[in-house]
Amino acid sequence: MNHFDNVPGTDSGATVAGLGFRLVGEDMSEKTPPPQLGQDTAAILAGIGLDEEEIQQLRDQGTV
Repeated sequence: MNHFDNVPGTDSGATVAGLGFRLVGEDMSEKTPPPQLGQDTAAILAGIGLDEEEIQQLRDQGTV
């Protein structure tokens, strides 16, 4: 388990579960807190082929 204080978008910290496996010689602990809800939405939608206008339409409709 990893704990992060002062997570952006929250009034407190966050505890994040670690990975269920370990690679020999590798530090697999999380270095940063999880992203804020929706932080990567536009990049993900663009990655599947939506343009900025389509993404904005989804925002306007309250879909994302």
